[in-house]
Amino acid sequence: MAVLDTVLDAAAAVRNLFAPAAGRGGGAGPDGDRSPRSPFGRWPIGVGFVAGAAAVLGALVLLIALVLRTPERVTPLHVAPPAEQGVGGTADPGTPGSEASPAAVRTGQPGPEVAPPAVPPAGTQAPGVPASGTTPDAPPPAVPLTASYTIEDPTLLGYRMTVTVDNPGRAPVDRWTVTITLPRAPMGVRDVTGAEATQAGTTWTFVPAADTGPAPAGGSVSFQFRVDGVGLDSAPTACTIDTRPCATP
Repeated sequence: MAVLDTVLDAAAAVRNLFAPAAGRGGGAGPDGDRSPRSPFGRWPIGVGFVAGAAAVLGALVLLIALVLRTPERVTPLHVAPPAEQGVGGTADPGTPGSEASPAAVRTGQPGPEVAPPAVPPAGTQAPGVPASGTTPDAPPPAVPLTASYTIEDPTLLGYRMTVTVDNPGRAPVDRWTVTITLPRAPMGVRDVTGAEATQAGTTWTFVPAADTGPAPAGGSVSFQFRVDGVGLDSAPTACTIDTRPCATP
């Protein structure tokens, strides 16, 4: 408002300076004669014009100076300073220059304490760990089985044969294979007990039956069968157990 009043006062002063200029200088007198104007008759008008223009210009300069004053003299708006980021938290945004408190610097609450592993007392052995200087018992080495046969009740039509499987090892054996080769193809095998038999020409193969137990350690198992078609030289020509020859009767 003060600037506006100043501008209006300057304009009024200029107007007052120009108002009396209309009656100054030459003009028609009472007798109607026109008197010559003095060259100095316009000097007050020029001075007033210059003074008024200077006043208006000064008012404009003052107005511009007030509007475009320097930034440091302008009252700054209240702007909150940027929050300081701490390691484990954020600084208070309403307190400029505040430092993060120790609680904010901490990365978090400590987790639950983990109990150290239990140590067995001296002189005791941890479970699952063999005692020092000892090793678990290794399985005993496999010992080959042996077999032998006997001929019983010979007649004109045939004979009965018993095969014994011996296990000299220290562990029982539940699988074995015995082969018997007869001298002629017409000779056959029947009434097998303790084993299952299959034929391939003159060779018969025997394996343990479902109800035959394993050969115990240091023991034996046996099976029997009857041979038909007896004649001269009717004894088996070959006998093996797990591809090894049987003992000669």
